[in-house]
Amino acid sequence: MSADGPPARHFDVISQLQDQVNGLCSKLFNFLGALQRDAPPSSVKGEGLLAPAGGVDVEAQTELMASEIVESFTAVERLLQQLPPTDKTEAQQLQGIAALQQHNAAAAAELGRELAAAEGRLAQLQTAYGVLADLQLARRGQRLRLQLPEQQQQREQHLGGPSGEPGPS
Repeated sequence: MSADGPPARHFDVISQLQDQVNGLCSKLFNFLGALQRDAPPSSVKGEGLLAPAGGVDVEAQTELMASEIVESFTAVERLLQQLPPTDKTEAQQLQGIAALQQHNAAAAAELGRELAAAEGRLAQLQTAYGVLADLQLARRGQRLRLQLPEQQQQREQHLGGPSGEPGPS
């Protein structure tokens, strides 16, 4: 729900419906497991069975579980009634789905073309960057070679000769 516009009511109802159905399934799964665990043994052939000592009140537990399941079903039904009615026939709905799939395919193709163009442009820019980097390195190399003789002369003057031995002062 956004503060600057109307809430997306239908999407919220669908999310709530999914949550309620998930909760209902979880309750059914857990309740059936608990009933299987806690139920007293029953006779298959009519023979008498001993009641387990310290048993759980299965009847009360069953009634509580049943009321929770009914509440969950009621919540699901309430959410189902909040969904917008569909006034389209099945054929119209299938046509709408087909149109959406075509639109999706066209959008995917356009995005694929854009991606290919962007990758091509990236390759061009990387090549241009490589050329510029090579030119810059070459220029620096020429400067170093041009400066090297001057630096060599200064060094020789400072040291006194080409051999590196101090010259006469």
